[in-house]
Amino acid sequence: MDPHAEDLLPHLARSARYRVLSLLFAPPTDGLGEALRALTMELHGDGAPALQALARDAGSALAGDYHRALGPSGGVRDAESDYEVNPLGGKGPLIADVAGFYDAFKYHDTSLEGLPPDHLSIELGYLGWLAFRAAYARASGELEAEALCVRASERFVTDHLGRWARTFFQRVHERVGGGWYDRAATVAEETLAALEPGRLSPPVEDRRRVALPTLDESDECGLPSGA
Repeated sequence: MDPHAEDLLPHLARSARYRVLSLLFAPPTDGLGEALRALTMELHGDGAPALQALARDAGSALAGDYHRALGPSGGVRDAESDYEVNPLGGKGPLIADVAGFYDAFKYHDTSLEGLPPDHLSIELGYLGWLAFRAAYARASGELEAEALCVRASERFVTDHLGRWARTFFQRVHERVGGGWYDRAATVAEETLAALEPGRLSPPVEDRRRVALPTLDESDECGLPSGA
């Protein structure tokens, strides 16, 4: 066995956690609960019991809750381009940048087919893929390839996921108000903060929800009398 292979376990543990996080916010399917339970059974350490508890309560019955809570029909949008954190100046450039990260490491998750590239589940899945590739590189003794995967992961969190994840979780708490997805947001934020210490931006105010003042006939907006 290559002497570097003994160090691949942290990458595999990281990959498994990201895969679980990805499935938490994917549209529910008949196999969702089973997949989550199988994945979380292999988790150990801090945060594992909370993820395992969510997995026990997951299943296709969540479909109604999902469509009420998330996505285009729900109370909380679940794609990066729906948030006010984009420094690239528009949805097109942002999605092109995200896709560039994916293409560079040949990431394509067929289980999430139909979701936009900047969907939360796909971005989380990409970080799991990078961790898996880092583990493979480590086991093969390809230390430069391992380091490349680690740097790409850090850069993606800094440029993309880390900019909006906490804003998303906060809005789930504000608008969903209890239930499985509210719990999932709490556990996911705690898990992500442990995986990416110091890389998650604080929540951004939802500027699209700021109420404008209501004017009445007595409100002259500071104009001189009779104006």
